Amino acid sequence: MGLGGGSVDRVVRRGTACTNGSGVATISGVSLSGIGAGTYSTGVAASFAGDGSYVSSSGTNALTVNKASQTITFGPLANNTTSDPPFTVNATATSGLVVSFAASGQCTLSGNTVTITAAGSCTITASQAGDSNYTAAASVPQTFTITSSGGGGASPDGTMLPPASQIVDNAGGVWTIGSAQAILRNGVQAAGGLGSKILWQSAIIYVLGVDNNWWQWTGSGWIVYGPTQPGSTFQPSPDGTTVPPATQITDNTGAIWTIGSGEAILRNGVQAAYGLGSQILWKSNVIYVFGVDSNWWQWTGSGWANVGPAHP
Repeated sequence: MGLGGGSVDRVVRRGTACTNGSGVATISGVSLSGIGAGTYSTGVAASFAGDGSYVSSSGTNALTVNKASQTITFGPLANNTTSDPPFTVNATATSGLVVSFAASGQCTLSGNTVTITAAGSCTITASQAGDSNYTAAASVPQTFTITSSGGGGASPDGTMLPPASQIVDNAGGVWTIGSAQAILRNGVQAAGGLGSKILWQSAIIYVLGVDNNWWQWTGSGWIVYGPTQPGSTFQPSPDGTTVPPATQITDNTGAIWTIGSGEAILRNGVQAAYGLGSQILWKSNVIYVFGVDSNWWQWTGSGWANVGPAHP
């Protein structure tokens, strides 16, 4: 039979039809414009009026219209300073649907208006969830840097991170510690730097590295300073000092380690991350504790890592 036309949910779209030698009818030149996504049980109808050789016939079949995909256009955002006023962001979706925004970092968002809250970085993410006719678009994040408008070394001399949440250097660069102890300057890892502390001392950035040495920032990379905290007036305990018989150990940050009641491991008089043990060892600029489980534990700067039963 020949294919005379298509009928979808009372919206008729007629095209050109033909039938091949096997009796399979095809239709071309039909637009689905204006037809929503979904499955229509009798979405395609075919009919043949008959002729001198064939009687008339007709039939229907289901039509499935899939959701269309969409993409978001959201361009890069300019860097800002802490004194810049709020600004708006804009993005478009190929579907024509409204794009929404979310903010993270040192900024807030109201609708599409961004407000700077502090030096550091801000990420604005554009998204479009889709609707009955369009799938969700891939989100598009844009990150920009926020520098201190004050400049001149906004952080006081001797500022340490932690406990501070960030340090601002003389160039307005904002220093923080990110995931896996990455040392970040304006939200980007500074020349592969890793460490547990950042110190702003005499207009210089220092980092206590994962090797327990202090490292000095040169402006483009790192040079080793040594195990003693820059600007300190103390001296770390001699390598190999053990408590007992010593009464205390001074590490390379100036912290004092002792053993308190119930074998509590104390750092400056406060139990260090619930540490318990019978001995403290200062070895190669690292604090070790012989724990109540008869394993040696290494202080990481914020907690303990098991190094096993062998004496370090």
